[in-house]
Amino acid sequence: MKQKVLLTLVVLMAALTALAQQEYDIGIGGIIYRINGEVAIVTGNYAPSEDLTIPEAVYIDFEERSYPVTSIESNAFYRCKALKSLAIGHEVTSIGDYAFSECTNLTSLTIGNSVTSIGEYAFNFCSALTSLTISNSVTVIGSRAFCACSGLTSVRIPDSVTSIGSGAFSGCTGLADVTIGNSVTSIGDAAFNGCSALTSVVIPNSVTSIGELAFCRSTSLTNVTIGNSVASIARGAFDGCNLKSLTIPKSVTSIGSRAFTSNALLMTITVENGNPVYDSRDNCNAIIETLSNKLIAGCSNTVIPNTVTTIGDYAFINQLYSNVRIPSSVTSIGEDAFGGCWVRSVICLAETPPVIDSHLFINGSTNVGSPLCVPMASVSAYREAVGWNFFKNVYGLGDMNGDERLNISDVTGLINQLLQGGEDIPAYCDVNGDGKFNVSDVTALIEILLYSD
Repeated sequence: MKQKVLLTLVVLMAALTALAQQEYDIGIGGIIYRINGEVAIVTGNYAPSEDLTIPEAVYIDFEERSYPVTSIESNAFYRCKALKSLAIGHEVTSIGDYAFSECTNLTSLTIGNSVTSIGEYAFNFCSALTSLTISNSVTVIGSRAFCACSGLTSVRIPDSVTSIGSGAFSGCTGLADVTIGNSVTSIGDAAFNGCSALTSVVIPNSVTSIGELAFCRSTSLTNVTIGNSVASIARGAFDGCNLKSLTIPKSVTSIGSRAFTSNALLMTITVENGNPVYDSRDNCNAIIETLSNKLIAGCSNTVIPNTVTTIGDYAFINQLYSNVRIPSSVTSIGEDAFGGCWVRSVICLAETPPVIDSHLFINGSTNVGSPLCVPMASVSAYREAVGWNFFKNVYGLGDMNGDERLNISDVTGLINQLLQGGEDIPAYCDVNGDGKFNVSDVTALIEILLYSD
């Protein structure tokens, strides 16, 4: 008899053990859980309440025990329109991809202090979300996790976060204030792309890389502080912003194409002394590759140094750079370098026309009639050169009477123009090409006459 009872108990214990190890789904309080071993995983929902809390543990009546809720699976609340407020319990460690994507009525979100990762697209298109608290346990914010959350106005990324995924906050058009934690090492591609209300950002010293298009089209962004550990700034990172000033730390050794283009308000550019790759020599307000003497980014106040040999692709595109002065040292100018600048005048001191893209200065009809002023002996060469032949009005520097010869009458005309003064000074009066009209231009013209054949 005792042996039978003992055998029955063994069989019962084995059955209970098997039940405990069996994976099964159960719905409780509008949430579907998967009981898996010793934990519960949120997998879906049915008729959830407007104000939802993912609990720390769920109690299973027929087992008379609780299971800690440790994760929220992908798509668990995808397009859950009823959801307005969400608090995630302190046992949850991960939020899956698309878990709350397109919950368009969700206004408030608190993430528990055990969550370490927020999956890709986890909350994208939660357009009504205005309040967001990210706990200090989160280390990774996935790609496009909060993309197009247009109602967000402020985000604090805690010091626990080490990486901000691609497009994580892209299209958050209401986002005006962002604090990036001091442990973030990388800002992903397009992470804050199109955050049109963002006005200022401080990139902490922990960050080493800024991804492609990271802040592109953040059209209200006027101030950025780049931390002193940033090594790479990728293509288009700050394209289409409205930065007023820019300082490149000496740590930066890689700057991608169009990283700072289309910043029409940009007035000053400084590269810190000691940078091994770039410089802003002679306070020129530009970024120059030191070894190649290639100017890669300029602004409205740029004075191109006499040591620059190449002006790179897109260097001044869509900047307020209306009076272009190109020194004699320049031999080539890259694609679309002055595109969208609405150039009023161009002075090029190079005797041999620099090699340029055939569409370099084309910007509607505005630039067609803009004067191109070049050394007198080179007028014919510029009129025939590819790209330069776009200009209808090519003048010799100092050719005051327009007879395409330099002589004493031009000196007289230049002196008369200097005495007359005024604001609308013809570009060809700037004989030395320094962007100013004064007695030094008269001196330069006299020297040309004295030393010409």
